[in-house]
Amino acid sequence: MGGVWRDEELAALCAHQLLAPLEADLDMSDIVADDEDASTFRDFLMSPRPDFGVLVRAKDYFKRQGQNRDSGLPANLAAVFYLACISTALVQLNQRISDSTDESVVKKIRWACGLPWVDAMIVELLPQAEAFLSSK
Repeated sequence: MGGVWRDEELAALCAHQLLAPLEADLDMSDIVADDEDASTFRDFLMSPRPDFGVLVRAKDYFKRQGQNRDSGLPANLAAVFYLACISTALVQLNQRISDSTDESVVKKIRWACGLPWVDAMIVELLPQAEAFLSSK
């Protein structure tokens, strides 16, 4: 899907992705998730103890989607969810799931927080990861 997306369209897509069931986008057949209550991306990203394997799988999924011009997700939206997965791992699990440098992640977090269409839950999560990285 190419083209230019309006902010209201991206906001609607962001909200839709947050409410999407994890199983709709991720092959979970070989993973037994610890948190069965986290059935949507929103629930999963807000979970106090998200499953590490599912988190890595979600991060990889959004990375692939962002790199694939023919994917159903706009690249900017995929990048925001990719950052949300990285941030969730840092904040909730004290784990790194990306090889990106701290400086690179912080720069991307600041970029994502400046986008007018990003859901408030994600906008609250990302600075927590920035603070985590800055406190090291």
